[in-house]
Amino acid sequence: MKIIFSNHLGHIDGSGRRTHLLRDWSGAMIPGNIVYPPVEMLYAAAYLRAHGCEVGLVDGNARHLSRARTVAEIKKGRPDCVLTVSSWFTLHDDLAFFRAVKEAMPGCLTIVAGPNVTLEPALALRSRDVDYVALGEFMDGAREIMSGRPRQNAAYREDGRVVVTPSVPIEPLDRIPFAAWDLVDRSLYWVPFGKRHPFALALAGVGCPHAKCTFCHQASYFGEPYRPHSPGYVIAEMDCLISMGFREVIYRDQCFTACRGTVEALCRHLIARGRPVTWRVSTRVDRVDRELLALMASAGCYQVSFGFESLSDAALARCRKGVTSADGERAASWAKEAGLELSGGFIVGLPGEEQRPTREWLRLIRRRGVDFLQVFPFNFVYDAERRRFHPYFEGSEILRENRRRQRELLLSFYLDPRYLAGQARRVIAREGFKRLPDFFLDFLRYVL
Repeated sequence: MKIIFSNHLGHIDGSGRRTHLLRDWSGAMIPGNIVYPPVEMLYAAAYLRAHGCEVGLVDGNARHLSRARTVAEIKKGRPDCVLTVSSWFTLHDDLAFFRAVKEAMPGCLTIVAGPNVTLEPALALRSRDVDYVALGEFMDGAREIMSGRPRQNAAYREDGRVVVTPSVPIEPLDRIPFAAWDLVDRSLYWVPFGKRHPFALALAGVGCPHAKCTFCHQASYFGEPYRPHSPGYVIAEMDCLISMGFREVIYRDQCFTACRGTVEALCRHLIARGRPVTWRVSTRVDRVDRELLALMASAGCYQVSFGFESLSDAALARCRKGVTSADGERAASWAKEAGLELSGGFIVGLPGEEQRPTREWLRLIRRRGVDFLQVFPFNFVYDAERRRFHPYFEGSEILRENRRRQRELLLSFYLDPRYLAGQARRVIAREGFKRLPDFFLDFLRYVL
């Protein structure tokens, strides 16, 4: 059987706003509307290819294709099955996409994945244009569906009811082949503040070793506990990416430093090879120390992203983040000592958060030395009794207010003349600089 993955442009439900999406575990809009490669789809394609499936991918997101053109491109590939990954904000739009697929290819199976439909498969299966939901890390669910009657990692309709099969994580994680980069044109992807191009995304592990934050769905998507790749896998994948001509690697792990031994082994390997790539990571503030960050910097890492989430200890405690504001300040200072750029992630509207004027928020954020700011609107309610998340969908007054504050913080941070002047020398020297005007246009579409 042949499966084609669709990484199509997103249109936010209820607004018609076009957005680039991370069609992966995050279910998020890409901060700044940057065009990232769909790496989870590429891992899934490699996994299915290894199990005998023919695979393809149409990236209407990177190519800015309309829905009609995306479906036409998929139809040319003559697939037996089409799969896409939905997001928290685009389910209705994704169902409309599947309606267009069914109209163009009536006999084609349709599979939707994503964090939203993993939590509530019935949301998608109410539509007759969706045949199956692939749960969690969807590659094995897709394999089960394409092999016939799925026994795990999938949901479907039967006799008027929704059948949800058991979730069985892939273990060991090294069973997943390296991502199928041959399916995409790497020149379509770029990051405006990246040091080198072309760049690749990679995963050294899935899930989170903490997995208790009430705003995060990782445990429901990837399962528990945290599952790492072996040090040998991580090093071999890095060598493979280098041999393919990639000059920068961005690790998509939520907690890249969860396995310190793997990080140290990778760093030693890259130092021995003369630091052939630059790389960036995201991690938790309680999973680093001064020595580890210094080693990473010496091995070519130039940026670390911390999920600070809040400046309020009360909010951090209430959302069960497991760290304090002081922990965040300490990790930030270690990163700056190591010469690393600092990207800071914050969530506006967390329960327990003190109300602060935008000016005070920015003063405290800048005090930490944040070079690049990411702000997300709080959009989940956690039902502790049922252990389920309930997202605020479009139309929620709370979500509208959180998005207003998000826009205000991002615009105030990035359009501050002092920030622009301070970043100019650093950014001009980078290979992504020539596409900076495109980034600012997409950034304004994202926040306005």
